[in-house]
Amino acid sequence: MCAQELLFTPPGSATLHSAKWSDLVELHKKESDASHSIKESRLNTIAINPPLIARRPVDLALCVFCLQTSAALQCFGRSETAILVSLLALFFTIMNAKSPEAGFRLRDANQDPIRNEDCASMQYLIAFSRMVEQMKPPRSKRRPSGKTLTTDTANATVTSITGFQSLVQFLLNEGYQYVMLGRYTNVHIEK
Repeated sequence: MCAQELLFTPPGSATLHSAKWSDLVELHKKESDASHSIKESRLNTIAINPPLIARRPVDLALCVFCLQTSAALQCFGRSETAILVSLLALFFTIMNAKSPEAGFRLRDANQDPIRNEDCASMQYLIAFSRMVEQMKPPRSKRRPSGKTLTTDTANATVTSITGFQSLVQFLLNEGYQYVMLGRYTNVHIEK
């Protein structure tokens, strides 16, 4: 999240929201305060202010974009930022499904493998893709406004989701019973 503020419209909503990085920084500062006895989020100093070399590790992103951080932001009174964090957490959960039993075992249907093209997970990915598409800067602006994603980030996300949608469609049409997207997003495949 390079921008200090991102404007977004959640899937299924017509309301424009604003997520602010400063909300995460303030939450981390409050939780780091010695008088604060319970830490609700998974935020840490490196996740909030990563050095240039540490901006790529997924585990740092998951410290920020997780349901614990979203809940902590809600308690802290930063509901709009909490909404974006929970939308990203759901996206990561769906994209990282790696076990056919995880949804049942963890009582989280979002971790179920994709068994058909019309399942809730696929519908969410399509809606998430539309949301990201709307977060691009207008075509008339060559540079992002600071309240949008970069065009490259938005295009890469939308293209990836579209590619996974095509992959799921192909594999299910070939007779596979289910697809676990987390098996296609692992580091060993990237290598």
